[in-house]
Amino acid sequence: RPSRTQSAIQRVMLQRAVNRATIIGIVAIILVVVVGAALALGIFSNDGKSGPSNREIVAKTKPSTYFVVTNKGDAAGRGTGWVWDAAKGIIVTNAHVVAGGKEWSVATGDDLKIEVNGNDVLAGPNGQKAKLIGEADCEDIGVLQVSNTSGLVTLPRGSQKDLQVGDHAVAVGYPATLNTATSDVFSTPGFTRAQLTATSGDVATVSTTFGAIPGEGPGDATVGPYENVILTDTVINKGNSGGPLVNDKAQLIGMNSAGRTDVQGQNYAIAVDRIEQVVPQIIAGKDVCAGRGSG
Repeated sequence: RPSRTQSAIQRVMLQRAVNRATIIGIVAIILVVVVGAALALGIFSNDGKSGPSNREIVAKTKPSTYFVVTNKGDAAGRGTGWVWDAAKGIIVTNAHVVAGGKEWSVATGDDLKIEVNGNDVLAGPNGQKAKLIGEADCEDIGVLQVSNTSGLVTLPRGSQKDLQVGDHAVAVGYPATLNTATSDVFSTPGFTRAQLTATSGDVATVSTTFGAIPGEGPGDATVGPYENVILTDTVINKGNSGGPLVNDKAQLIGMNSAGRTDVQGQNYAIAVDRIEQVVPQIIAGKDVCAGRGSG
């Protein structure tokens, strides 16, 4: 028969066990309520992953993204660029976007178009002419500069060392589309109109290479081969060339440059680390392609 002391100890132990179970139950109820509220408020989004929406990423990237128009005299080219240095008016794009040009112009915003006035072919409305600082065909990188830096916003740059396969990526730019007005001057549907668009996907390979691409027209230089590109399934269309590929922080991770047409989901962006190496050399006036058979 247990003593009084033993019975008291048993009662204390029993009470502690009841108290502990009660506390655990209350904590569990609180967690359920908190998680339920978080789900209701949409804190866990993007298929269970927390982070900014594509809309938020594009909104941050938009002020740094520019429509680029190249006046070749008897023809015109178009593409996208992004702000490398707002204070100095430096805008970076692909070399194949600026190739063969006599004049260059840029504009940003929505409902943009190529404005034709006689021999003048400009990005507008409210666009401005740009000066070609230099281009490296072997790297497919071109650098423009504008004199009016008002409104320019430098695009923050990320790093390849922070990238992993499967990371989310968004391509922003001004591709030609078929649902826009045509022009009497240019027969290609949608060529003269430009709307900022965005496509999203994932990083398929953090760093790889891609072969040289011959020029599309007579006299157009071959660009590449690309020594460091990001492979992504993010859709890159004509006109997206030179535009930014950004991460969830709206930081540049690559410049949209090429895509394979024989297979689906293989698109390439010149990696930010390569851009960081080459652009300062172009700005400094160096012949980046000297001795490489292209330039």
